Amino acid sequence: MTTTSLHKAIQDRDFTKAQKLIELGAPLHVVDETGGTPLHLAASIGNADLVKLLLEHGAQVDEAIRDLDTISYDSIYATPLQLASEYGQKKVVQLLLTAGANVNTKSKDNTTPLYRAVKNSHSDVVQLLIQAGATVNSPNFSYLMRAIHIGNTNIVRQLIQAGENVNGPSPGYSPIVVAAYAGNLPLVKLLLEFGAEQCVIAAPDGQNRMTAYEAAAIGGHKEITEILKKCTTRQIDDTNLCKIKKEDQINASIVRSNEQAKERKARLYSAIRGVIGAVVGYFAGGLVGLPISFIWSATGGNFNSVLSIFCILGIVTGGYLGAKGKILT
Repeated sequence: MTTTSLHKAIQDRDFTKAQKLIELGAPLHVVDETGGTPLHLAASIGNADLVKLLLEHGAQVDEAIRDLDTISYDSIYATPLQLASEYGQKKVVQLLLTAGANVNTKSKDNTTPLYRAVKNSHSDVVQLLIQAGATVNSPNFSYLMRAIHIGNTNIVRQLIQAGENVNGPSPGYSPIVVAAYAGNLPLVKLLLEFGAEQCVIAAPDGQNRMTAYEAAAIGGHKEITEILKKCTTRQIDDTNLCKIKKEDQINASIVRSNEQAKERKARLYSAIRGVIGAVVGYFAGGLVGLPISFIWSATGGNFNSVLSIFCILGIVTGGYLGAKGKILT
């Protein structure tokens, strides 16, 4: 693939020649050795007039760069909006968005127009993309952490105001830890303004855990340590251990209370069953003892004495069996 006449006219920013070529039927979707169409090229160089010309004549606003062996991995599937965002071409970005460009489109390396604008510190383009509905919370990377690394306070503010988590993704170092370690006082103050958590310890796998205060101290940034809470990893670990022990004590107390309540309930039920069992036993003993008492009295014995004995035996037996749950359960 070679550069077409239309590509050449756009590269030279020759509007008149490009317009004439298009009117003569020059193809708008042919790609050069970079895998890009004329619109990709016009967006990259930020020529709003040429972008508008191409769009008016049918150029596809979301056409992606072709997957060719001759181009870099991060360029594959990039759209004109991604390229314009990467190079900070604000007017072109606005034109493409107005023409319906997908603000959240991804190239092969999963980067979006917003990521490219943040990475290259184009805060005016970042604002345009956010206003157009760019998603600020990505599962693939943190826009905020990228802005922290490049030290752009304005973009950090824009992203947090748009809804990105001020404490960053987890696990990993938080934004305030990174800013404190780098010694960026304005960034630390900004993150504190938005409520960044200082006494949280985290780290990427295999890295030393630290708080924001510890990060500033390790970096030798005294001015930053003076505005941060003096919480250390050890203090937090000890505090968490105390919390765990206290929670264990509370849980053990709750368990004991529950067990004691169950015991009281069981004793109450046992007493109730015992009383009911004694009453039932009284009548059962009387029924059993009644004919025997008649027989005993016929032979000269005492009727009431025999009947009383059977009633007492019924009360004792019924009460015992009821209390033990052998009957009435």
